[in-house]
Amino acid sequence: GVPPLPWPGPASGGGSFPVPVPGGPRGPAPLKAQVFLVGPPEVIAFLEEDEEFLELFPFRVEFSPEIPYTKENVAYLGGFLQAEGVALTPEGLSALADEARRWTGHKERLDARLYRLLDLAREASALKHPLDREAVEKALLAREERFGLEEELYLKDLEEGVVALEVQGMQVGEINGLVVVEGPLPRGRPVRITAQAGPGREGILSIDREVGLGGQVFHKAVLTLAGYLRGTYASLGALSATVSLVFEQSYGGIEGDSAGLAELLAVLSAISGLPLRQDLAVTGAIDQTGRVLAVGRVAEKVEGFFRVCQTLGLTGSQGVALPKANLPHLTLRKEVVEAVAKGRFHLYAVEEVDQAIELLFGRKAYWVHDKVREVLGEFRKMENGEENPSP
Repeated sequence: GVPPLPWPGPASGGGSFPVPVPGGPRGPAPLKAQVFLVGPPEVIAFLEEDEEFLELFPFRVEFSPEIPYTKENVAYLGGFLQAEGVALTPEGLSALADEARRWTGHKERLDARLYRLLDLAREASALKHPLDREAVEKALLAREERFGLEEELYLKDLEEGVVALEVQGMQVGEINGLVVVEGPLPRGRPVRITAQAGPGREGILSIDREVGLGGQVFHKAVLTLAGYLRGTYASLGALSATVSLVFEQSYGGIEGDSAGLAELLAVLSAISGLPLRQDLAVTGAIDQTGRVLAVGRVAEKVEGFFRVCQTLGLTGSQGVALPKANLPHLTLRKEVVEAVAKGRFHLYAVEEVDQAIELLFGRKAYWVHDKVREVLGEFRKMENGEENPSP
């Protein structure tokens, strides 16, 4: 064996001693290695601000988590799954590819994170061997049920009237916007947005922002909305109105600009006194010129409103107004596609604010704008004391 090393005492001054290893080389062994650091782009960019990090990791290569949806790539996916021991039918492979498209949120792309698809395929294989489309759909349904308690409680509250939401009729200053609740399985939900208008000089007042619930992008959307109003009604001068805007029964933080179009429609309704359709939910961002812009998670939002309409009763007139630019992102579940095909649920793609106005108000856009101008003119007279408001 190896004899014990003498340990230097206080008088020895310390020192280092080689450790003899029988049959092995003495001293450090030479090592050549390459180190790869993998992480999200924003984290890498943050680290690259340090010059020493750049000296250690001088080369940066970016990889897309998505690949094109082609026959060749679907075939490669099937080969990968079979190599991992998953037996599947062509219908099962097609169902897995559909889910991979859904994860990317685009009909022409596949999620390249194959380990996620492998997990789903193994879960489906436990239900049926070889797995087919039915097995994949059952596995997806089982996942939704495992993470579905919050959604179940929400729909129960909706049925009992705890959550105040209308999916029929017409209301002034009220509209169904659409949001996404984050979690293991993100869920789309409608949210009732209300607006109240009166004479004043404060413009658009977001209650959610005032109490600290609105994020920076959300606030930007409200300011963009105000910019649209100033530009559209510039002939009247400064906006002689104060409009309060709020997401009803929303108690958490709100971020994003996807409710911009819904908020604008609620504001126009509150000012004009004209009612909006409650059987349609609205999603879409806007710019100051009135163009409707694409938003994220549009498929989840459509499905969320469809579930609510199912719970409260489908009437055949309900649906969602969404940006035309989002049409490639409609990777919808089978039940929603079938309902649209049968005319029980509807999707409306809009490019401009005026198209949404005509759809939600059921009137020509110029007529709605004229009514808004008329009321803003009355507000101005009240502000200037030219006439007294009715008691």
